[in-house]
Amino acid sequence: MSNSVQRTFTITGLHCAGCAARATEALKGFPGVEDAQINLVSKEARIRYRLDLCTPERLQELISSLGYQLHIGQWSSADADLIAEREYRRMRRATILALILAVPIMILSMGYMHEQWSVITQAILTLVVMGYSGAPFYRRAWLQLRGGGAGMDLLVSLSTLVAYLYSLFGLLFPDLLRSLGQEPHAYFEASSMIITFVLLGKLLEMRAGRTANSAIRALIGLRPETAMAITPEGDREVAVEAIMPDTLLRLRPGERIAVDGLVEEGEAYVDERMLSGEPLPRHKQLGDEVFAGTINTEGSLVYRALKTGQDTLLSRIIRLVHEAQGSRAPIQSLVDRVARVFVPVIVLVALISFVAWLLLAPEEGFSRGLVALMSVLIIACPCALGLATPIAIMVGIGRAARMGILVKNAESLEVAAHINAVVMDKTGTLTYGEPRVSSIQWYSTERGEAPSILLALEQRSQHPLSKAIARTLEGISPAEIEDFTSITGRGLKGSFQGESYFVGSHRWMQELGHRPETAEAESSLIRIYIASERQLLGHIDIDDELRPSSLDAVASLHQRGIKVYMLTGDEERVARTVAQRLGLEHWRAEVLPEDKEAFVRELQRSGLRVAMVGDGINDSAALASADLSIAMGAGSDIAMESSMATLRSSDPAQIVRLIDLSAATLRTIRGNLFWAFAYNVLAVPVAAGVLIPLTGHQMNPMLASLAMTLSSLSVVGNSLRLGKVRL
Repeated sequence: MSNSVQRTFTITGLHCAGCAARATEALKGFPGVEDAQINLVSKEARIRYRLDLCTPERLQELISSLGYQLHIGQWSSADADLIAEREYRRMRRATILALILAVPIMILSMGYMHEQWSVITQAILTLVVMGYSGAPFYRRAWLQLRGGGAGMDLLVSLSTLVAYLYSLFGLLFPDLLRSLGQEPHAYFEASSMIITFVLLGKLLEMRAGRTANSAIRALIGLRPETAMAITPEGDREVAVEAIMPDTLLRLRPGERIAVDGLVEEGEAYVDERMLSGEPLPRHKQLGDEVFAGTINTEGSLVYRALKTGQDTLLSRIIRLVHEAQGSRAPIQSLVDRVARVFVPVIVLVALISFVAWLLLAPEEGFSRGLVALMSVLIIACPCALGLATPIAIMVGIGRAARMGILVKNAESLEVAAHINAVVMDKTGTLTYGEPRVSSIQWYSTERGEAPSILLALEQRSQHPLSKAIARTLEGISPAEIEDFTSITGRGLKGSFQGESYFVGSHRWMQELGHRPETAEAESSLIRIYIASERQLLGHIDIDDELRPSSLDAVASLHQRGIKVYMLTGDEERVARTVAQRLGLEHWRAEVLPEDKEAFVRELQRSGLRVAMVGDGINDSAALASADLSIAMGAGSDIAMESSMATLRSSDPAQIVRLIDLSAATLRTIRGNLFWAFAYNVLAVPVAAGVLIPLTGHQMNPMLASLAMTLSSLSVVGNSLRLGKVRL
């Protein structure tokens, strides 16, 4: 039995990629921790640790020593939302106070900059801003330094403290500065505005993070709080948490289904849009499955609870989407490497800028160098780097969930953009996987009892084709037949009013002395005949009907330069007919499960990045071997477990949407990273003063703070666009 456990904790106090990278590194190096992942956007830490070597309390102490908070109670999405809401309210209070005080400080610094009372007032008000609104920055920076690390908090703390202490020194000892050849300057407004802009940026980022996580909240909102249970004493309203398997529940129009179950009586039309992405309500009747969170739009029914609590399909989807949004894309590793050295490098650049001004411009070098030092410290933006990947992943996976596509993790979303070959199982993927009667042709206008005899014979058989024919003939009365016999490999036989009737294949009809015109119909996959002893009475054409979107899906993949291959265990004639209908050049028939896996590996060896789409147990090995595995939602649990993405509506067109969404997400991430890197590469030299010889102007620390805030918000805004991009 494994001695390891994986738990998800909420972690707060993280403000940049450096914070997340350092906390992750500390956790991975802690005794007993086998793996750790921290998501900067969702504020979650997923930690796998050994129970005999580590406890949540020790992990909490470790994170606290770094200046962050690990909440170790039993994790739930509701608790995580509560913690996030508390932090948001605290951030909002701090931001409002900073804004209220920063405005008069700014007015005083511009209108009364040389008045003693004005400078003293600025010093007092700025101290309040720093002591209350900015206190978390200084506390975390100190704890980070004690722990041997550094993040954005250190940059904010150093820049604001340098500005405040220098200004305070000039206020208290102006003559001493003049004796050193330096004219006193006050930068109190810089300290207050830096903190205000950073807080405002963080507040907007937190709001954006809540928007990015709207998919999870929408799914959680589908859960009803109560349901109507049928008891011996009558109908009684009960809490959903109290519902046990086998409980009978009544569903009225407009109500949400409380748990997964089976319809026991009644009929209704149920809107399953949030689970499957299908817009039209589905008809539910006796024996049909119903799922928690879906809405009864019309009709009433009674259903028996099968799965409750965390076992319902809705809970599994929420868990899958949540874990996927918290996962890390491979491209994030580059950001982590940069984040580990980003802050120390920026501090070093700031110090070099200060010293360079002192050496190169003796007369005004100190004041110029001081402004450059503050501006470099504050304009550098590790936040944009940290947000570039996770917020795009969160929005992308959330968008997929709203479309009825469940993506297992960030890596799956990234891989989908590089797919250039798609292998599809025929039955259940491109087709419904159920035989359906496409037409019944009678050879005489006087059918007599033939339809009733056909129905009676088919109702006696358990063969899937017989069930399909019987469903088509519903509404007529079956004849009273005798001497029913099912002949393996031939068909069905029975007697009616002393005459024998036969239903079966072309070959059997020939053996019986009849002469069907064609062995098989070109327009159907299977043709079955009905005959009496004297003559052929008619035939039934049966298809494994193509899904309505299969043709468009294949054409769309071809348009994108993606090769499409169809595999099936059916005979060659059937496979050829389906391939011709879909315009497929590449297909294989009579394929065994191990052949499917071998075919996927064969394509991979030829240099193709392969996506495998399937729905059955026989597809699970091929799904596990593919670069991207996609399961149809109506398929087996094994196929879904083996897959990296699941199409809840079993619509092949969703494959195209998944690939397009993946490509859009990857473009967004690359755009975010380009902007984050380009911004820092260009902004830091400007803040250091390289443009002063050309323009004569130096960047103000307040402008540096505003630029840093806008840099983060631009990355967030670009990522949120994913939620509305056309697919």
